[in-house]
Amino acid sequence: MSNNEWPEEGPVGDVSTEEGLQKAIKSYEQMSPKRAAALLEEMDEEEAYIHIAAMDHGLRGSILGRMEAARAAGILEKLAQEGR
Repeated sequence: MSNNEWPEEGPVGDVSTEEGLQKAIKSYEQMSPKRAAALLEEMDEEEAYIHIAAMDHGLRGSILGRMEAARAAGILEKLAQEGR
């Protein structure tokens, strides 16, 4: 099997599908916001944005509040531009 046949794997599993993304969101809900922020900061900004955009507002705020300020600001700016 070649590498491009493997699903995309992130720190919380396969997020290449909507179902996978929702499973990742449930994982974030089970961990502390500080831990979730640390995981998201390890991702590139576009990947982190996809995860954060899929979260409900309460979870999103608690995680963004614990991320490095410049990184959180970049993600918030994109959320605002996309009307999320």
